[in-house]
Amino acid sequence: AISVLKEAYSVLSETPQGQGAELRSKVQAAAADDLLQHPDCGVRMWAAKCLAEGLRIFAPEAPLEKRQLQACLCLFLEQLSRLAAPGGTKQLSLMGLLEKLAEIRAFMLLFECEDAES
Repeated sequence: AISVLKEAYSVLSETPQGQGAELRSKVQAAAADDLLQHPDCGVRMWAAKCLAEGLRIFAPEAPLEKRQLQACLCLFLEQLSRLAAPGGTKQLSLMGLLEKLAEIRAFMLLFECEDAES
C-alpha cells in the first residue's frame, strides 16, 4: 500500500492547482476507509500526504464526500499529534504535512462538515 501511495503522492504533488481533474479518483482512493484506518502508521501518513495534495489541487472544492472529509480531517489531526514524539523516524515527512496543511488552510474545511456547530 505504501508504494502505491508514494507513487500517487509523486503525481499529485507535481500537479498544479486547478488542473488534474483526472486525478480525482486517486484522491478519493486515498480516502478509502481501509487506508485511513490501516494498522501501519506509515500507510496512514502517506494517505494523509496524498489527501493534502488532493485538497490543494481541487481547492476550493474538496473532491470528497462530507463523511470522507471528516475522516480526512481526523487523519490529519492524528498525524500531527505524532509530532509530539521527538526524534520519530517520520518527523521530516510529518513536518512537510504540517506545512502543506497550513499552506492550503485545510482546517477551514471543518466548516464544510455537517457537524461543524457541535
